[in-house]
Amino acid sequence: MFWKQKFTGLKTLYLDNNAILKIENLDGQEHLHSLYLSRNLITKIENLEALAKLEVLDLSNNNISTLSGLPPLLSLKVLNVAKNKLQKKEDLQSITSCVCLLSVDLAENMISSVSALEPIFSLPLRQLRIEGNPLQEGIDHCKNHILSHHGLHIANLDGLPV
Repeated sequence: MFWKQKFTGLKTLYLDNNAILKIENLDGQEHLHSLYLSRNLITKIENLEALAKLEVLDLSNNNISTLSGLPPLLSLKVLNVAKNKLQKKEDLQSITSCVCLLSVDLAENMISSVSALEPIFSLPLRQLRIEGNPLQEGIDHCKNHILSHHGLHIANLDGLPV
């Protein structure tokens, strides 16, 4: 692929709105810090293992139903997976391997219970968005549960300081 050979020193890559079906051809992009793949047709997280320096990953507005292909990206600080099809605790479990995450956007998915959010409780999060999910317990109850969790130090929840 022409761009891959020519642009091996990329730090930021915007591939929003391109009808991309699959995450691929990112090998050789070891210097990539930010990857934007919003508003595509991606159904599966894959082929990100080589991006050890990745700090920002935007996969919002796709058709992703699980984070199971998310590798342990130890530099990842910001993950946006809003407007996908995430539902259950198992769908979010792989997020625990990204131990430096400070900001996670889970807004407007299909998460129906606060228990599905348990995988995020082990992360050093400062910002979290969960609005727009059909939470059975109600959004206020879920926010109170999140804020009372002893391991979390959330400073911003759904865009509001706490």
